[in-house]
Amino acid sequence: MKPQTAFLHRHPGSQSLTRRMVLFTLFSLPVIAMAENKIIRHAPDRFEIRLHSAGRDSLRLLQVTDLHLGHTERLLKDVSTFRRIQALVEQQNPDAVIITGDCFTGDSSLNRMALAYVPHIFDQWQRPWLLVFGNHDPEGGRSRDSLYAAVQRSRWGVLGRHPSADGQTAYDYQVILAEASRPGPAWEIYAFDSGSEPGSKKISAAGLAWYKQRSDESRTLAGKTVPALAVFHIPLKQYHELAEEGRSAILGEKKEPVCFEEDDGLALETFAGQGNIRACFCGHDHYNTYYGRHHSGILLAYGHISGESTRWAWPTGGRLIALPLEGDGIQLYTVLPH
Repeated sequence: MKPQTAFLHRHPGSQSLTRRMVLFTLFSLPVIAMAENKIIRHAPDRFEIRLHSAGRDSLRLLQVTDLHLGHTERLLKDVSTFRRIQALVEQQNPDAVIITGDCFTGDSSLNRMALAYVPHIFDQWQRPWLLVFGNHDPEGGRSRDSLYAAVQRSRWGVLGRHPSADGQTAYDYQVILAEASRPGPAWEIYAFDSGSEPGSKKISAAGLAWYKQRSDESRTLAGKTVPALAVFHIPLKQYHELAEEGRSAILGEKKEPVCFEEDDGLALETFAGQGNIRACFCGHDHYNTYYGRHHSGILLAYGHISGESTRWAWPTGGRLIALPLEGDGIQLYTVLPH
């Protein structure tokens, strides 16, 4: 007897039926309860998340990357992706989730459904989730504006934007992480759109100018340098340079060349010059999971691929990031659902 999925694909209207089955399955996922965190929007590009760390000595972030949701022929793979991330959230209990790009595929036929339902499925995690754009997210008829609008309809989604110097809208934003029982900011996150079109596949000069302005303002407001992370999709040129130093310089897997696209090294130089970025996290290269410390002192880290529909994906999972409430000793873990 043939599998049910094969039967569905052989009959008229089977795609519609498959989609309804997938949606029923996704909205049947259990809602995860946790202490109520609070998202405060200070400006379109500046957010504050007040977290309840339940007596822990660190804040816990779960990075997932390259989900590639919405491919017409791989809907059941998407169900598996959601289930595996749901399991990670249940097992690791992060304070927030960061999606470092390529949440969606370039396929256009499921855009409307994906934009309507995916943010609400993420909301079932019952905690803040941050989105940065990957090079595939704006493809297939989607625009950055439509993705932004979809996240705004979410209860827990965070995606910011600001006007850039060239008059365009840029999707970079700052998130202040505060522990509810402690005064002042504990950490900050600077989230960048690393581009998608030829000629712009890097953190832009306008994005770096915005970052310098925001980090200077942060230092003034806090009266100190607040430790921060930078998150984006496309790796920096220095990821390649770090790997070229040899296996002793990195931990984790390097299974493909570093595709730093058009990055020229300026972003990391800018981060080092400002003195607040402690670590960078990216995606894009599906089979690299390594991390290591650049000579600037900044930790450069890949996530771990999370999308089941990705060709040849090894067991999908995520990167758990533990940010100490005292000191700078960031701890990283590769986590797989069990």
